[in-house]
Amino acid sequence: IPLLIVWGIYVEKVLEWLDFGEEVVSLGNEIAQIQLIYNLVDGPVSVYSDFLEVLGHEKYVMVVELAGEVINLLVVVAALVFLQVSPQGIAMIELMLLIVFHVLNVSFTVSMGWMKHYKSGILACDAMLNPTSVGIVLRTAAP
Repeated sequence: IPLLIVWGIYVEKVLEWLDFGEEVVSLGNEIAQIQLIYNLVDGPVSVYSDFLEVLGHEKYVMVVELAGEVINLLVVVAALVFLQVSPQGIAMIELMLLIVFHVLNVSFTVSMGWMKHYKSGILACDAMLNPTSVGIVLRTAAP
């Protein structure tokens, strides 16, 4: 997360330093801001999928992720060809699809009962209230 914040602050300056034109710098900065949010959302999505794989639902995860990527591709192509959506619009579409697919995925897996034994550990975890653990994590993550 700290690197994402740094990148979000300095992406415009980096693109200028690389001597891109004003239009590319502006476009790159706008897309980068959306991509930062995408990456923040994608982290928990990936962890949830990995957790499902550990629980023995790797075939389900494979099918859902493959279907999600195919749908994402078709939606992006349709948006480009038929609606002539801007690059920022494509980034927003991909972010929205990621969120929708994750909500559907969590809803399905919870309704199937796959999370019933783990729900309290995932949602009611109080690890952030343990100052020793938080301190160790912060010292480990600090540069």
